[in-house]
Amino acid sequence: MEEILYRIYGDNIVECERMLNIIQQGFNEKILKKEIISNACMRASIISNNIKYIFDCIPGFCRWNTNIMDVFYNNGGILSETPDIIMTKSNQNKEEVLLAIEFCSALQAGNQSWQRSGRAYSTSLAKIPYLYIIDFVKYELDSNRVRKALRFPNAIVPFSFLSQTNKTSIMNLAVFVKAEEFQPSFSLQLKNFDEKILSNNILPIYIKKIITGEDSTYEKSILIHNLNQMLLFIADKNTSPNSLTKEDWKNVINKNCDLIEYTKKNISFKCKKKVAQKSIHSNEMLNFINLVNTYSKGISSGDLPFALISSDVKNEFLKEVFKIYNIDYNSSIIDYSNDKDLIICMMKGFKPGGDDNRPDRGLLSLLKMATPNHIEIMTFLYGPLLKYYIDILEKDFIGLGEKNGLWKSIFSLSNFVLLDSNIIGTNKNYFKYIPIKKEINYMTCNNNYQMCSLIPNRFGEHDVDFIIYYIFKYFIPNSKICMCNPPGGDWSGISIFDYNKNMEYRWLSLPRESMQTEKRPDHVIELANITNKLWIVSIESKENFSSLENNIGNRLNNYLKYFFNFTPSVERNIDTQDWNISNSSIDVTKFNFVSVGVALGYPTNEEKYNCDLIICLNYIDDFWKIKINAFSESGNILKQLIINSLEGNINIKVEN
Repeated sequence: MEEILYRIYGDNIVECERMLNIIQQGFNEKILKKEIISNACMRASIISNNIKYIFDCIPGFCRWNTNIMDVFYNNGGILSETPDIIMTKSNQNKEEVLLAIEFCSALQAGNQSWQRSGRAYSTSLAKIPYLYIIDFVKYELDSNRVRKALRFPNAIVPFSFLSQTNKTSIMNLAVFVKAEEFQPSFSLQLKNFDEKILSNNILPIYIKKIITGEDSTYEKSILIHNLNQMLLFIADKNTSPNSLTKEDWKNVINKNCDLIEYTKKNISFKCKKKVAQKSIHSNEMLNFINLVNTYSKGISSGDLPFALISSDVKNEFLKEVFKIYNIDYNSSIIDYSNDKDLIICMMKGFKPGGDDNRPDRGLLSLLKMATPNHIEIMTFLYGPLLKYYIDILEKDFIGLGEKNGLWKSIFSLSNFVLLDSNIIGTNKNYFKYIPIKKEINYMTCNNNYQMCSLIPNRFGEHDVDFIIYYIFKYFIPNSKICMCNPPGGDWSGISIFDYNKNMEYRWLSLPRESMQTEKRPDHVIELANITNKLWIVSIESKENFSSLENNIGNRLNNYLKYFFNFTPSVERNIDTQDWNISNSSIDVTKFNFVSVGVALGYPTNEEKYNCDLIICLNYIDDFWKIKINAFSESGNILKQLIINSLEGNINIKVEN
C-alpha cells in the first residue's frame, strides 16, 4: 500500500486537531487512527482508495531544529506573522508547503476584523495559498453577558481577500463557516440570509483535493462566489451614509474595478477619523487630522482610518503638512511621484504602557490587499511611544523593524512615515518624518527547507499542554475536553455535558482578562461515572512551577462556578451538530470541582498552590515521566484514575 506523509505545523495541538477534523470530513471518514510518535508530536492516518495518508501534528512554531517559516520569508513573506496551520507534503526528506490556514472565533468588529490581515498578506507574498476561516456569526455582549447585537466587519475586509486573490492568482480567501450562535430565526439582522453562502460543506472537500492533488477548480470558484455574496450581505447591513453601499460594492466587484479609481470618481464622503479628546496630545496632530478631512475622500467608509489624497491635490496637501511639522518642502517633495495618489493610514499604534495594539499590525496589510500596488502610502502614527523606540529610530529604523512586528509592518508597507507621539513618562512630544527610500529586505534565512526532527530543541509549555491534552482525550475513560487554551490557543468557549439529558451546553465569548478572584484555566475537563456527580477538572499548565501562582486552585474552580451563574449561550443534543440558542440553567450542585496544577520539573512547596492535584512532568530516557501528588480526597481519586489509565503506556511512565 502506498503511503504519503504530510505534516501539520500548528500554533498548538488544538489547532492541529481542528485541522484533522476538517481533513476527516473531507475524506468522509468516521475514525482517524491516532498515536504519539515523539515526546511532542501526534500522528493520525487515513486509508482511502488503497492509499495511506499520514498526518504528523507538530505543535508550536520556531522550536525545532529547522524552521518552516523560512519558506515564507525566503519567498517574500516579509512580515513576522505566523498562521495557525501550515500544511506540507513530504518528499525525500524535504517538504512542499501546500497551504496555510488561520482560524478565528473572535468577534469580527473594529480593529479585530483586520488583526490577521498581516498573515494573509505576507503568506500571499510568499505565493502560498491561505484560508482565513471565520466563525459566523458572533454577538457583542454586555457586562452581564446579555447579547447586544451581531457585529459584522466592514465590507473592505472580505473585499481585500478577493482583491489580493485577483491580483496574485494565489488563493487568499476569507472563508465564513457556521458558528454555534448562527440562528437566523433569533436575530432580525439575519433575515433573508442565504445559508448556502456559508462554506462548511465545500471547505473540507477543497482541502482534501489540495492534499490528494485532485483538480480543485470547482471548489475554488464556490469559495470565491461565497465570499462575494458575504461581502454584499455585510455591505447591505451598513446603513451609514458615509460608506460604500451594497450597489457600490456590486459595481466594484462585477466590473472588476480598482477601488481607488472607483472612490475618486463616485464617492463624496470624507475620511473622518475619530480620535478621543484625551488622545490629542499636540496642536500639530489636531491640525493634521483636520487637514486630512479637508483634502481626503474616505476609502470604503469615512469611519475607517484610511484617507485618499488624489494626485491632483497631493502637492497642495503635502505643502500644508510639511508646514505643520516644519519639514522642508523643496527637499522632501521629490520623494513623491507626481502622478500617484497618496493614501494616509492613521493609527494609534501603541497603548499607554508602551505595548503595541496588536490588531494594528494588520491595518497596513488590509490596505495593501484592498488597493492597487502602485499607490503610495503615508502612515501617520500618533499616541504614546517608549523612549526606547525613539532612541533606535534616531539611529536605525530598519533595525527597529526586526525588534517589533508592528514597526516591521509600518516600515515594510509604508512609503512614508510621519510620527506625532508623546514620549511615555515625560511631557514631551516627538515628531519625525521618515521617507522609505527603498524596499526593505528582511529575508535572512536559508533557501531550502529540510524536514525537521520531531523532537523540539527545548521542552516548554507546548509539551506540557500536549501531554495533558493527550492523556485526558485519549486515555482517561468517560472524559470530555470542555476547553483547551495552550499558548496561542482559543478561549472562545467552554462546554459542559449533561449525560442524563444527552445535552451539551456552551458559553461563548469568554472574558479575555482574568478576574480578581477567578482565573481562566488552560484546560477544562469533564469526567463522568466517578461518583454520583459529574467532575469538572480545571487545569493550569506552566513551563515550570516557579510560574504557577499561589492559591491558583481556588481561582480555577471559581472561574467555572462564575459561568454557571449565567445562561449558556447555546445548547445541542450530543448526537447532533445543530446548535440552538439556550434558555437553560445549570445547577452548580451537580458538579464536583477539582483543580490541578501541572508543569515541568518538581515544585519546592506544592501546598502553596492549593490544588487538589499537582502533576510533575519530565522527559527522561526518551519517554515522559509523570509524578502525581494529591492533596484532597478528590485529588486522590483522580490520581488513581490517571495511574490506572496510563498502565502499560510505552510513552508515559508514572513515578512512585
